[in-house]
Amino acid sequence: MTKVSEDMKRATGVQKRPGSTSWHWGIKVPSDLKHLYAGQWAHRCSLETADLRDANTKAAGLRAEWMDRFKRQREAREASKQAPVPVKLTAALIKEACDLTRAARMRCLVCT
Repeated sequence: MTKVSEDMKRATGVQKRPGSTSWHWGIKVPSDLKHLYAGQWAHRCSLETADLRDANTKAAGLRAEWMDRFKRQREAREASKQAPVPVKLTAALIKEACDLTRAARMRCLVCT
């Protein structure tokens, strides 16, 4: 490791595991997205470098990717919360529902 690497500050999520010469990176699951993940970590990986400068560069890219992913997951969640579009029940839709009900050999109370 160079003197520059020893004096550099680690980027968010960059760490060195005991006994490893490579830097690793991890990002925890945001509390509002925990239902989408199995554990506390959204992603953990080796940065496959012993140089902190390289590790910080790789970590910045990974962090940007994961922050964008979290943003898209939040947007998808919000989109799914929107009220469903109401369907106007027409005679044709009611007849189709009754036909499907009859096809399933169930008694249709509307048509009897």
